[in-house]
Formats: sequence, structure tokens, C-alpha cells
Amino acid sequence: MKMLGKKIVNGLIKKKLTISTAESCTGGLLSSTITSVAGSSKVFKVGLITYSNQSKIKLLRVLKNTIKKYGAVSKQVCLEMLRNINKISKTNISIS
Repeated sequence: MKMLGKKIVNGLIKKKLTISTAESCTGGLLSSTITSVAGSSKVFKVGLITYSNQSKIKLLRVLKNTIKKYGAVSKQVCLEMLRNINKISKTNISIS
């Protein structure tokens, strides 16, 4: 994973891009992979781990109805997490 983190961070630094993450089931694995690399603070701006439904609703503004209708681990919830982490972070790249 350390190698992956270095590739991500070095690529983002080279291209002068920033990144944010909204994670749930991964428990912050992607954020941890990126931030374990020296210099990652130049590119990594926001990482939210919203494992519970309540945190998805409160922090990432995922609609309660979306979770109820499709389930917390669904494409629809993931897309709402993605759109909203992008609005919150204003980074070039957002990942959910």
C-alpha cells in the first residue's frame, strides 16, 4: 500500500492537483494510504470516514431517504457522498 500511496501523492504533486475522500466501509484505508506519505499535506485536503448512517447524513449531507430506499452501501449513496465531499472540499479530485 505504501507504494500506491507514493504513486498517488507524487502524481498529484506533479500535476498540481488536490484530493479529498469520503469513505465508509473502507474505514479510512485510502486516506491512510495517502497520508502515510511524506509531503501528502500538499495534496490531501479533506478525508471523512462516515461509517454510520447518521454520520453520512450529518457530515456528508446524504439524504435519509436515499439510504432508506437504496441502503447505506449502494451506488446512489456513494454518488451523494461523492458530490457532497466535492462541494465541501473544493478539491480537484474527490473519491467516495
